[in-house]
Amino acid sequence: MDQFENFRKFLVYIENNYDEEQQLIIEGFMSYYINEYNGYGKQNCKASYEDDLNNDKTGELHRLALIGFEFEKKISDERKWKKELKKNSQRPK
Repeated sequence: MDQFENFRKFLVYIENNYDEEQQLIIEGFMSYYINEYNGYGKQNCKASYEDDLNNDKTGELHRLALIGFEFEKKISDERKWKKELKKNSQRPK
């Protein structure tokens, strides 16, 4: 994650350096992990995940997906925090 200043630069890097199929694999990995993180793991397709993992011979796409997941996780946590903050500020005193 340190090599990318922000999530947008990460996405631009992926778009400029990987073909559409590779981008879809990276996004699939990221979705799998964010679903697990947010408690929606039952929505994941384990077979598809494992298939892509086995086909990623160098592990490069998976490594990039983990970087993307860290960005996604940070964004998700921030959204949850802001939602909770807003909810708490609207409670009657």
